Amino acid sequence: MQSAIAIFDIGKTNKKFILLNRDYQVVHQDIVAFKEIPDDDGFPSENLEDLTRWIKVTFREAIKMPQFNIEAVNFTTYGAGVVNLAENGKPVTPLYNYLKPYPKDLLKEFLAKYGNRDKFTQETSSEIFGFLNSGLQLYWLKYRKPELFKKIRYSLHFPQYLSYLYTGKTYSEITSIGCHSSLWDFNKQHPHDWVYEEKLISLFPPLINTFNTEKIRFKTRTISCGIGVHDSSAALIPYQLMFEDPFILTITGTWNVSFNPFSKDPLTPAEISRDCLNYINYKNKPVRASRIYLGKEHFYQSHRISKYFRKDEDYFKTIKFNPEIIRKNVQENNRYKKFYPEMMEGSGPFPEKFLQRADLKLFDNFEEAYHQMILDLAYMQSQSIRMAKGNTRVKKLFLAGRFCNNEIFIRLISTIMNDWEIYTPLNPSVTPLGAAITMHAAWNIDRDLEEILLFRKCEPVAGLKISNYSLFEK
Repeated sequence: MQSAIAIFDIGKTNKKFILLNRDYQVVHQDIVAFKEIPDDDGFPSENLEDLTRWIKVTFREAIKMPQFNIEAVNFTTYGAGVVNLAENGKPVTPLYNYLKPYPKDLLKEFLAKYGNRDKFTQETSSEIFGFLNSGLQLYWLKYRKPELFKKIRYSLHFPQYLSYLYTGKTYSEITSIGCHSSLWDFNKQHPHDWVYEEKLISLFPPLINTFNTEKIRFKTRTISCGIGVHDSSAALIPYQLMFEDPFILTITGTWNVSFNPFSKDPLTPAEISRDCLNYINYKNKPVRASRIYLGKEHFYQSHRISKYFRKDEDYFKTIKFNPEIIRKNVQENNRYKKFYPEMMEGSGPFPEKFLQRADLKLFDNFEEAYHQMILDLAYMQSQSIRMAKGNTRVKKLFLAGRFCNNEIFIRLISTIMNDWEIYTPLNPSVTPLGAAITMHAAWNIDRDLEEILLFRKCEPVAGLKISNYSLFEK
């Protein structure tokens, strides 16, 4: 039997169950997706009941697999998810969708009580997003659904709820508390005053170390169980354990998040308004970060191009990088061919609303339009990375996640940022890897972490001059 650790990696769309061996290589994986269900206001939300059932059944079946000896389990999920438990330990509210619109009048009331927007966002190191701030979810429940709110005994962030399903113990954990929650005062390094004034502090269980483990009995076996970790913060853990020299890590997917654990710069209101924020890492230290909705933008624009040129939605996956197309488009520099942000209004380094959009009839074919779109996405990404950089002396960038599979994107961002050293991991599963490494001492202490992360260097395209390219040149 092969020793393994089980990781539940719960994304907004895909839910993954992954087994990693002692070398932290993926040896088994299941992926499912659940259709969203209406919450108590009719807005689409996570199907928590089906998800909970799947997690329990999947683990129970995995334990029976004769080829694996599962010695540990941990959990990682997207941020802003909060599961509110009643006294009987059962969820008392839906797991609200972080895209759910927040009442403008309630937000105005909140800011009138607790300071102007710039002051509050600086203290909490995050823009006010509404339901994406887990603390504001509780404020909304208190004043808009008071009968439900009165039934809440504990509020668990999503990773800690999944751990609770196995341990029966309620904990808070810093990477979730510090993840754009509006709960944490980054100046005082403890919960924000408003959390005490609204008497929300009693809803949060004790704060416990990210690397904490509990022993659980599963039939005749004893298994180490983690307390869960926020997904983006999990991805950062292996890099921080391995590298002391400054670097930036960009995790790509639906949201691309760039982390700079070495910045000492306080965030300005202007930076916060362009989606710079602070996370808290497993060391309880602030991490400067910047977000961009690049995965959503790619999904929207690639489908738009596919529809216009009558191609299959996945046709872009067959396109090989052609530097001559880029050279031609850059030299032409036609503003009417450029792909301005259409899915990022109110977020990212370009939160403005753009009325200009690429005129697809100006392109000769799908390949030309797709190359131009990726060029513009790579430019947007480079600007987000530079915002995460701030004043830090750093020229090393690690790119991980979904966009690493896109050859055109990797070649173009390496060429735009040709004065940086850029690497991609050979092991693409950095989020479950981070969640697993928090359990390292509990089940795999004999393995050397130095040998786990291997990389390939991304070289700029020789002879292609696009480092000064700008989306906004006429």
